[in-house]
Order: sequence, then C-alpha cells, then structure tokens
Amino acid sequence: MKKIIIIIILFYTPLYADKLDISELQEIVLKENPRLKSLGFEAEMLKKRIPSSGALEDPKIKFGLKNVPTSDFSFKEDGMTSKEIGVSQMFPLGGKLKINESIATKEYKLALERLRKERIDILSKLRTYVYELGYIRASIKILKEIKGYIKLLMESEKSASKSGIGSLTNVVKANIEAIQIDEELISLKQSRRELHDKINYLAGRKVNIKVGDLSNIRLTSLESKKIKENILNENPDIKILSLERNISEDEIELKKKEYYPDVVFEVSYSQREDGPNGQDRSDLVSAMVTFNIPLWQKRKNKPMVLEMERKKWMINSLIIDKKNELMAQAKTILSQLKKRRELYKLYTGQLIPQNELALQTNLAQYKTGGVEIMNLIDTIRMLLKYKREALLMQKEYMVGLSELNALMGVEVLK
Repeated sequence: MKKIIIIIILFYTPLYADKLDISELQEIVLKENPRLKSLGFEAEMLKKRIPSSGALEDPKIKFGLKNVPTSDFSFKEDGMTSKEIGVSQMFPLGGKLKINESIATKEYKLALERLRKERIDILSKLRTYVYELGYIRASIKILKEIKGYIKLLMESEKSASKSGIGSLTNVVKANIEAIQIDEELISLKQSRRELHDKINYLAGRKVNIKVGDLSNIRLTSLESKKIKENILNENPDIKILSLERNISEDEIELKKKEYYPDVVFEVSYSQREDGPNGQDRSDLVSAMVTFNIPLWQKRKNKPMVLEMERKKWMINSLIIDKKNELMAQAKTILSQLKKRRELYKLYTGQLIPQNELALQTNLAQYKTGGVEIMNLIDTIRMLLKYKREALLMQKEYMVGLSELNALMGVEVLK
C-alpha cells in the first residue's frame, strides 16, 4: 500500500518538459509540398511574361511585284513595273504597352500572393495537426498512467480480499475501468496514425515527426487592436482582392485607350529594270503611315468599359465584405482564446489543486479502510480529467492562435 501511495503521488509531478518545436517540419513542407511547387512554377511563368507584354508587335516584311504587264509578263516594257521589298511596324498610341506591362506585373504579384495564401493555409493546417499530435501524445501518457495505477490498486484489492478485507466486486469494477481506458487508447492511437498521414501528405513525402508536449506553453493575453490592424494590412485574401481591383482598373484604362487609333509606319524599296531601248529607270523609295479608325467604339468599346467598371465595383464590395468577415472572425477567435485562457487558469489554479488535496485525503482514508477503491478511482479519474482538460485548453489555444496568425498573414511560427 505504501508503494502505491508513493507512485500515485509521484504521478502528479510535472510529466512534460519537452519543447514543441515544429520549425524544421514547416521548412520541409515549404520546400517539398507539391501544390506549393506548382504555384511557384506558375508565378515564375507569369514573371517571364512581363517583358514581352510591353513589347511591340513583330515588324512585317513584304515582297512583291508591282504593275507587271499581263501581255508579255516583262519587267522592261512598262515604266511602272518594279520589284518591291518593304517593312512595316505598328505602334500603339496612348501608352497601351505601358498598361499591358502594368497588368502583367500585377498578375505576377497576384500569383505570388496566391502562393503566399496557400503557404499560410497549409502551414496553419500543419501546426494544427502537430498540436493535435502533442495533445494525443500527452493524453496517451495520462491514460497509460491511469491504467497502471488502477491495476496496482486492483492487485492491492486482490491481496486484501484474500485476507477478507478487500472485495472481488471492486476488483471487477476496477477492471472494467481499465478496459474502458483501453478503448479510449485505441481511438487515440488511430487518430495519431491519421494525423501522421495528413502531415506526410502536406510534406509531400514521409517524414519523421518529432512532437513535443504542450505543457510548457503559457497562455497570454493578446492586443486586439494591433491584431486587427495587421489583418487589414497583411491578410492575403484582402491583398488578392486589392490586386484584382488594380488589374481591373488597368483593364478599364486599356479599353479606353482603344479609343485612340494605332499607327502603322511602312517603308518600301522598289527596283525597276532598264527600258527596252536601254533607257535608265531610277529605283523608288516609298513611305506610308496608316491609322485605324475606331469608328464603332460606341457599340464595341463603351459597353465593354461599362462592364469592366461594374466588375471593379463588384470587387470593391467584395473587399468590404471580406474585411467585415475577417474582423468578425478575428473577434470570435479572440473571444475563444480568452475563454480557453480563463478555463486553463481555473483548472490549474483551483480545480486541479483541490482535487489533488482530495486525492491525498482519500489515499490516507483508503489506507485505513475508510474509503472504497472505486471512490479512490473516481477521485483519480476526476483529477486526471481536469489535467486533460487543462491540456486541451492549451492545445485549443495554440490552434486558435495559429488561425489568428494566418488571418494576419503570418507564415512560419516558431
């Protein structure tokens, strides 16, 4: 009996001292995740399009024969007959090329922002899985300890029953408690395997996952005003919508520039053969400027401009809606974090110490036969329940904090 009491008392000393470090795992995911690689390649493709988007169209070269008589197909009979070679180049007016390059640059930035959003979302999932693993690991330890102590009490009760003090009924009841713990352990181990598979999926390969415990984490209060400012300034969804709005503004400006005509410069050289009697004929040089006439802009351009402006207004409304949504989401998370912090303080500051005191009292009474074994087991389970609840609050706090950092556009957390 003395040995049992000593083991149970030792059980309530701090069990977890490892630090939860997931930095290396986050780096692996950033380097190896196939989806992130794909989005990175897409961004690089868009980056390479930027120089060509502001380039002129290719010049055109023409070769031809002019004014060839059909009677004898001779290059000497008619003075107007010539062989011609020419080159032409189109120049868009109104700064269209500059706007095209601006659109391409913003599309590249948009791809980078979408990549950043995906990185943030994936890393937030990763941290959630790791925190879940830490919680499961600690819970398994606690349950195994419970099962060990219950078995020790069962052995003690069996020994006592032989001398007529203990009860075999209590032994059966305690055994049922041990079986229920086995049932919970099976579920936790299955959840652990599933979380390992999810982390391997995010990493793009099988990784050796080293998970620490959560008990060293301290739950602190947060400054809501600064958090909301960071969300408005750094949230990837807001930045994506803002870039889409900026692209829409450039597209409107580009469509309006189609009101301006484009100009085509053409230069050609014509070579003429000497006349039939040997008379000398000079070669000719020609130059021409051509403008297109945006005659149908009322039916073609203006409706398109109006449609694009409506798209911009729609994006503006989406930005306002997204800001409201994120502020409400942040408020909810902050409220949940506060609740978890207060519950954690309640468990660690009052309920756990009081149950530890009750356990010590019951242990002393059990030694003298004043408390039955099931009452002692109930006290142990109640104490460990609050210990797990405190651990759960730590895990949920870290998950909420990770979600909050994701809203603020933070990628890697140490």
